[in-house]
Amino acid sequence: MNHAIEPRSVLTTIKRFLGDPAPAGRRDRSRAGVIVSILIVPLLLGVLACFVLPVPIGNPEKSRVDPAMSGIWLAADESEGWLVALEPYDKRTWLVTWMMLEAATDGDDEAEAGEADATNDDDTLINDTAMADDDPESDMSYLDRLRDGAYVIDGVSLHKGWLTKIKGERFMVWQPMVDLDSERGMDPEWWWVQRVESVNSDHMDTDFINPEFEDLGEVKTRSQAEKLIRRHIKNPELFLKEGEMPDYERVPQEDYDLIAEMLDDFGIHSSVADF
Repeated sequence: MNHAIEPRSVLTTIKRFLGDPAPAGRRDRSRAGVIVSILIVPLLLGVLACFVLPVPIGNPEKSRVDPAMSGIWLAADESEGWLVALEPYDKRTWLVTWMMLEAATDGDDEAEAGEADATNDDDTLINDTAMADDDPESDMSYLDRLRDGAYVIDGVSLHKGWLTKIKGERFMVWQPMVDLDSERGMDPEWWWVQRVESVNSDHMDTDFINPEFEDLGEVKTRSQAEKLIRRHIKNPELFLKEGEMPDYERVPQEDYDLIAEMLDDFGIHSSVADF
């Protein structure tokens, strides 16, 4: 994959890989189910080749988490995106919760639309014209849109995450958890790998590694993958570059209650007491 990918196509493609949208009526899902509901779907092999490696890189037992990266991060566009929670599991690894987002279309939006239809026709025409000329949402950050209820969670997956460094470049590796298969058991079949270009208190810039570069996606061992990456570390085609992925924006701790509510609406509850 040495060609450019538009931001939305990346988001859409990864969402397709992780699974279909949650079934309708998730708000009415029985609270007598399991504590954690995880969306695990069959692999879409054609999509898988675009973003993941068949082997991990680095050694999680020798890694160290970067406290600056811990927390919840948002990557989104106008209609979809994801949240990533990097929760330290120990000094070496994170529990990574990957929450896929879609545009909100719930009953509240429909109710608001119904109220708008009930207004005076002339006022509606004036309001519509004003909104077309000056759409307030166009100036909102994606974090503000999240706070405003523009997104809902439509898929969740769990991973084990760690950092590794190759020739001065830092990589974040995600190993899928609860990846069950009657033949493989619980052994993962693929790993997500992102290069961490920069991180500060508010933003994190990453890009996915390109498994189609020099047949990186066909390697059989960790050492083969690391050797190939090391050899071509300065080649920009090794990565899905800046502009093809949205940057991560940190979600402040004051908004964690909002994320917990969104997870609850999806069907994932923080404790038994929530049932």
